[in-house]
Amino acid sequence: MTNTVKFLDLAQNELADTFYFEDHKQKGLGKLFLEEVQYTLELIKTYPNIWTHGTPNIQRCLLKGFHYSIMYQMLDDVVLVLAIENMYKVSKYRVPMVLSEKRMSKSKQIPIGLYIR
Repeated sequence: MTNTVKFLDLAQNELADTFYFEDHKQKGLGKLFLEEVQYTLELIKTYPNIWTHGTPNIQRCLLKGFHYSIMYQMLDDVVLVLAIENMYKVSKYRVPMVLSEKRMSKSKQIPIGLYIR
């Protein structure tokens, strides 16, 4: 079975933004970033279930050489890319994971505004 890759619109926008950001830092770095994304997506297509689970249904694969990860979900034979996440920033994608970790540590009240950007 060959998996296909689809991007949410938000993830597609994040990919484009990150390309321009990396290319602005150093000419040609954006192209290297896109090549690494393409290589990583091929790995995900081949081995979709071996990457880290952020939540029960969402997985994360780190990009080699960049501080980004690809967050995705498997839907039958489709790899649905949910986000291109900067690993150095606390993002809106981590809120459910942070909240579940806090609940597991028996915290009674969680200041949600503290975690949302």
